[in-house]
Amino acid sequence: MAEHRGIFSFFKNLISDSKKPTEVLTSEPKGHSPASPAGTVARSMSATPLATGVPVPDDIAEFGLQKLQEILDLSFGGTTVITDQGNDELCLEVLNATDSSRLIGKDGMTLDALQTIVRAIIFKRFGANVRVSINTEDYKRRREDQIRTQAEKALNTVLTKNSRVSLRPMNAAERRLVHLIFEGDNRVRTFSSGNGTYRHIVVEKRGPKSTNGPR
Repeated sequence: MAEHRGIFSFFKNLISDSKKPTEVLTSEPKGHSPASPAGTVARSMSATPLATGVPVPDDIAEFGLQKLQEILDLSFGGTTVITDQGNDELCLEVLNATDSSRLIGKDGMTLDALQTIVRAIIFKRFGANVRVSINTEDYKRRREDQIRTQAEKALNTVLTKNSRVSLRPMNAAERRLVHLIFEGDNRVRTFSSGNGTYRHIVVEKRGPKSTNGPR
């Protein structure tokens, strides 16, 4: 019970802290979008994704690392978080996790949730949409290998049985990977189907007039 109260207090403070102005705030823009989340402070940094290929600014990367470390300290004491910001995505690596399976969660669901939380906190503080990737014990590479294996099996089934195959539900990044795997294959097409946690990729044989469907 004490731990739950601690987590609740932490996230309450987290939201409060994220509303405070930072050094990157230079002036109020003339207009404030009504679509911005409640409590968002208008800042000089636009609420749009960073330009492709542009590294995440150091202050944003450090802030994201700090907040993830604070979250993990509540449930995974002894962990260390490091950054790997070589592109337009903030990559955070968790080291020394005492229970990596719990940190990863089923099919990476806990890591996905942490990514969403850190991304939201960064948006509230800086007004910037930054893609966040959290990894531990090389999970992301191992998961990518699994997805490539699933895609290969699906392709074989579609071509030999002239049918369509629905892959297991995946998050947006994993679905994007599947689309990229089949992007140059003119024998099949892929599209996303389902909603929420049930959204998945469908692979089917390409017809004479078929095109790639929505992702």
